[in-house]
Amino acid sequence: MIFLILNLCFGIQIQNLPSAGVSPSVYGHSMIYSSITQSAIIYGGVDLTGSKQEHVWDFSIESNKFTEILQLSSFIPYGRSGHCAFYSQSLNSMIIIGGETQIGIAHDVLVFSLSFFTWTSYNDIMPLPLANMACVTSSDMKTGFMFAGVTNGQMTDELYIIDLENINIKKIQTSGNKPSPRAHSAIYEIGNFLYIWGGKCTGDDQTWLFRIQTQNANWEIISYGNSNITQPRYMHNIIEHNNLLYILPGIPYSNTTYIFDIQTETWDVIENQVLANRSGYPVTNYNGVFYIHGGVNSSQIFNDLLVINLTYSFKVGILVKAYPAPSARIDLVLNSIAEDLIVFGGEDSDGSKLNDLWKYSTPTDEWMQLEASGTVPSKRSGMGNTRFGFSLYIFGGETINGYAQELFLLNLQDMSFIKIEAKTTPPSARKHPCICGYSPYIFIYGGLTHSGWSDELWLYNVATFSYTLISSASLMSPGPVHVNSCQADLINEDIVVMFLSTKKNSNYAYFYSMELVGWKPPLKIEGLEIVPSDIVARKVKNSEYLVTLYEKKEMMSDFYIYTVAFGEEKSNFTLIDVLQKYDINNSPLLMGSKLYLFGGIKMMSEYEYVTKSNRRLRQVSGFSFELCSEGFYLESNLCLPCQVGYYNDKLQSSQCTPCPAGTFNNYEGASSELMCLPCPGGTYSDIEGAYTCLQCPISYYCPAGSNNPTLTQKTTSNYTSEQPKYQLGRKSYAEYVSMTTLIAILVFVAFILILIFTISKFQGCIKNIDLFKSSHNNIMNTEMTIVKNNVGGVFTVFAYLAIVYFVVVLSTNFMVYNTTETKTLVPKLIQSDLEISGKLIVDVFLELYGGDCVDENENCAAGIGVENNLNVISSIEITCVKDDSGCRVNIYCDDCEIISKSTILLTFSEKKSYAAFITVNITADSSIPGLSSSVSNTISPDGENSVLRGINPNIIYYKALESYFEYTEKRSGYHIFSNKEIEKGSEVEFKNAFITNSVYLKLEIELSDSILVIQRIDKMSTLEFLMTIVSTGLGSLSMIRFLMDLFEVAYTSYETKKKELKKLKEISTYSQHLRKIIKDERLKKLHTLRPNQRRFTMTAGHLDNDYADSAFRESNINEIGDILG
Repeated sequence: MIFLILNLCFGIQIQNLPSAGVSPSVYGHSMIYSSITQSAIIYGGVDLTGSKQEHVWDFSIESNKFTEILQLSSFIPYGRSGHCAFYSQSLNSMIIIGGETQIGIAHDVLVFSLSFFTWTSYNDIMPLPLANMACVTSSDMKTGFMFAGVTNGQMTDELYIIDLENINIKKIQTSGNKPSPRAHSAIYEIGNFLYIWGGKCTGDDQTWLFRIQTQNANWEIISYGNSNITQPRYMHNIIEHNNLLYILPGIPYSNTTYIFDIQTETWDVIENQVLANRSGYPVTNYNGVFYIHGGVNSSQIFNDLLVINLTYSFKVGILVKAYPAPSARIDLVLNSIAEDLIVFGGEDSDGSKLNDLWKYSTPTDEWMQLEASGTVPSKRSGMGNTRFGFSLYIFGGETINGYAQELFLLNLQDMSFIKIEAKTTPPSARKHPCICGYSPYIFIYGGLTHSGWSDELWLYNVATFSYTLISSASLMSPGPVHVNSCQADLINEDIVVMFLSTKKNSNYAYFYSMELVGWKPPLKIEGLEIVPSDIVARKVKNSEYLVTLYEKKEMMSDFYIYTVAFGEEKSNFTLIDVLQKYDINNSPLLMGSKLYLFGGIKMMSEYEYVTKSNRRLRQVSGFSFELCSEGFYLESNLCLPCQVGYYNDKLQSSQCTPCPAGTFNNYEGASSELMCLPCPGGTYSDIEGAYTCLQCPISYYCPAGSNNPTLTQKTTSNYTSEQPKYQLGRKSYAEYVSMTTLIAILVFVAFILILIFTISKFQGCIKNIDLFKSSHNNIMNTEMTIVKNNVGGVFTVFAYLAIVYFVVVLSTNFMVYNTTETKTLVPKLIQSDLEISGKLIVDVFLELYGGDCVDENENCAAGIGVENNLNVISSIEITCVKDDSGCRVNIYCDDCEIISKSTILLTFSEKKSYAAFITVNITADSSIPGLSSSVSNTISPDGENSVLRGINPNIIYYKALESYFEYTEKRSGYHIFSNKEIEKGSEVEFKNAFITNSVYLKLEIELSDSILVIQRIDKMSTLEFLMTIVSTGLGSLSMIRFLMDLFEVAYTSYETKKKELKKLKEISTYSQHLRKIIKDERLKKLHTLRPNQRRFTMTAGHLDNDYADSAFRESNINEIGDILG
């Protein structure tokens, strides 16, 4: 069963948690069975601290669940033990008689209504104070019996009967063999008889079994015990089944149960380890099954529930195990992670300090003690705490050696502690400071120091590990306080810390502005009519806070729940509920739509006594306004936890934000992006809202935080350097250019010649480009003519090519050989008058960067800082660019001077600043015009599952050689190179990525002891070079003309001889042809003559032939001349 307080006016519901699993660890308490609720009711007892408890618990027989019953009456009795408890069925109430309290033995009768959960006290029906009695209820549930006990410091042997319907007590006058006075004995009813055995008594009848008949009130001795079996015991109990009495263990502790057979009056003994070594426990019966709760032995107090079934044999089983729960405490740390509450340390009821760690799961309704690792803080109480993601920061407190000033970080993933070593002096030791945070800042205000209450406001930067005192003794501050409330919020881009003081004007709110670097005027809040203490405020929406506080009046405590609304014109406290006589100094926590309260102490007014602390966990819900904290979202008026893969860092939000690609989150109720962890090495996540990461494909590489697989694996050994090349005296280059030009010209000439000899049209066109048309008169004693011919055209092409060749060769040689350069390393002492500076560009790329990198205006995000001690002569510009691969920061200094040891420190202190790799490229202008010096380095984590993040910076060492250039102008610059191994900084595993903060990169540039001086001298001026080009061109033309003349003379001579030979050949041919004709004519004439005439004619023919030859020669001499001429 679950018991709630329901406030009909405001709808507030208060529930004690957990509703199942944990029961009180007590002894000397009582337990009855309620037939109406079908549950066992447990009341009072002594807890682990020795404190008398006043709590009422319900154990459901049906569900096997424990629930603490909230007592609704204005009167709540003080705690007690050794009392009697009876159940009145007609009243459905539990009746409590006597018992020991913190102020002595009680003589009142208390009635607790199980219908209304209220107490009624009867102080006039109990005849005398009485405690440690033996009690039993009759089988008809109408009467109860109470025997012996302690009163006024003495033991008694009186027997009382209680009317459970009319609440009346009557002493029974007995007779017979009466037991000696005793306490802590055991009693059981069978029929009309009461059986009594054992107890602490004054006589020697501890092992005797007594019986009294309730009708005639006559005592008799049933058995004197068995010396071989029975031994004295007290704080035990008796149960019965089938006329067998079972005398259960007590003190002295043992594992034996005595059995007495009423019919045969014989003794026996059995052993049982489950029930062994236990005393001070109550027993109740339901349907023949006996239930035992709690008890104590020499080493522990139990909170388990045992069941004994006697149907077949004596069997003892554990029905509900001894579930753990934190001990009672005050001044503890209470925080949350996802849907779990976290409890650490505090002070118990005896004032002892604690350092145990507990977790309460709201989904499973169970406590679990956690094993903390690392540097666990010593036992302490009164600490301040705040949480960023998985990082719970705990500051100060009081230890057994006094106040503390240490700062610890608890990693809520693996429950490991880290002691933070700050770089600056921390605040003085103190307890009860008010602490709140807005990443990366933690604000620490006030507290109790060795000098009294403090009014100092300190700021701790988790990114730089440094404390700063930002305010002290201001007129507008809350003044010296402790245990006050503070809350840090982002309001209009300004971090504002709000305080509600407990020492100075509690109806005022105080605000410290980071933008103003000071206090704003305090704001008065109307509607608070009391003088409160222990104010705690938690923001529930913009400008509205849920406030819990206490009012102490004559040692009384009332618990108030308010809301505070801050307005421009008026601010008001609005009362939500008042819970009277409530625990004070408890630890509140707002989670989801519920307020959780743990621990604290109760103020008692009647006896003006402060009871010891408790371990009660309460849940307050049912507020009349919307309430939904970080990690949850509103849907259909329900406040639900964010699902895995999502988070919500806002109040009253209607949706959760998916984790970015490359990260995952497997927690429900994540309240910060810091709970979106980078994917481990070998996995990746390419989507938003992932609750797990995918395996990297084969042959691909996935560093921690990957949003996509890559093919390239980067290591810290990656190093490249680009330095200025040697530019002057490059003979091979000049020769290469000359040879290339010559080959090109020869190829072109061959191409032109092929065209001339293969294409007739080209032969007619080539003479059109002849530059030497007046240079073709090569025959002596002839008239000079101006004419273009093919020879002139061809040599013109040669002339152009020759000019091109000589111009190229001369230009190349001019550029390469004309200037001589000397380079000399000169000690700085000699050249101390030189002023060296130059352009410097630093490009830093953080691959798979987790932060924002840029703001909404595309400027570098606020968490990215660059510090340097360069001597900036002209200007320096810092830009940031974010893409899917990471974040790039570029530092551009147009003219910078590197001092002897220059340092550039880059700080990435955003919430999620981490990187898988860091690539750094430094480029400096060397003094040589147009040339630069560049060095590139890559830094990667050693662990596959690690990312670069943490306090230790990554340091890259560089050497800078100053260079001075002197030529037509004077220039200076630097040659940059790496001269040492990279000093790697902090790295963390992906799961611990956000328990530390920031990525640091430090670039150290050391100047060389020497200066590189470069001087250049020209052998020839530009004018001289141009004149050389012109002269070479003209000389080339003259040479080509001369060669053309030689070619033409030779060619003309060749052509003349060729023509003469041709003419001679033609004459010879013609002469032969003429002779043939003449001969043929003469033959024709001979055929017409007589033989004797023929003989004469033939004789004469010889003479004619000779004549003919002579005539032919003479007649054709002129024609031959024409042919030859």
